[in-house]
Amino acid sequence: MQDVPAIAAAARAHGVVVAMDSTWAAGVLFKAFENGVDISAQVDTLEPVSGSSASGRAVMATLRV
Repeated sequence: MQDVPAIAAAARAHGVVVAMDSTWAAGVLFKAFENGVDISAQVDTLEPVSGSSASGRAVMATLRV
């Protein structure tokens, strides 16, 4: 696993906004904002649709952005 707090601190030191796909943790197993991430995105659903699939996305951001 990546050291997200260290990556976020290094990015912030250079004025870079940190974005992360948090789908795997669903905001439960890993608290992105508590670990320095500014923008967190995750897939809401994945449903079969006519031989394909459709998904929704949720994007959250901190007030720092």
